[in-house]
Amino acid sequence: MPVLHGTNANEGRFFEPALIPFAADSATVIAAGGPANYDLANANTFCGGASCTYSQEIGLFLRELGLPTTPQFLTLLSRVYPLSNFPDPYLPNGAPSADEALAQIFTDLVFACNTLDAHVELSTFVPVYAYEFNDPQAPPFGPVAEPPNDQFGYPTASQHAAELQFLFSFGMPLTSGELTLASEMQGYWANFVKSLTPNGGSLVPWLSFAHRGAVQQLAPSPGVTGPAFNFAAEHFCPIWEPILERE
Repeated sequence: MPVLHGTNANEGRFFEPALIPFAADSATVIAAGGPANYDLANANTFCGGASCTYSQEIGLFLRELGLPTTPQFLTLLSRVYPLSNFPDPYLPNGAPSADEALAQIFTDLVFACNTLDAHVELSTFVPVYAYEFNDPQAPPFGPVAEPPNDQFGYPTASQHAAELQFLFSFGMPLTSGELTLASEMQGYWANFVKSLTPNGGSLVPWLSFAHRGAVQQLAPSPGVTGPAFNFAAEHFCPIWEPILERE
């Protein structure tokens, strides 16, 4: 049976705040950009009564996930996921977001690279149509701090479940580009239900994963809907595979 299977680009932003104890009231944490960001600048019990370093925070975060760490591995991760790669547009001067960085580590470890393994293994038996949903401005669910922020004070982007409002009518406001993407996604999903392939009509062709590891990028205009071939590198899966293999 063919499989349509995928993940979102920033899955972990939905889960990350629940893994870090709030060291202050919610309003203060939200103003700082999230609990990890707050802990970088303020003394807290998570970091032993002092403020965290970014590398230390990665280690504490991984331990919350039940993973062993070494100083060398934490140094590697702080280079691979530098804070400068995660600016928060809702902090003064676009300051870096430790919460976004930790959420991306969670995304790659828990979702993206596990999903890639499933693509690889399933594709040896059946056609696999792999996707990555990636809308940096996807509307959040529930109360917002400042759109498009979620209730924890940093942009949700393509977090866990963000794609559902593009497949079903939840009444969330979508831009014209997002409405186009929603129409495309509904077309792909409907085609797959009817004919076991997402392809058909005027939709951009969706290559199977067996074609050089193709992963269909689902992004609103002016983004790109179409195949990409760099999913493993994008999510640093060679770093995470040894951990996933041990699990």
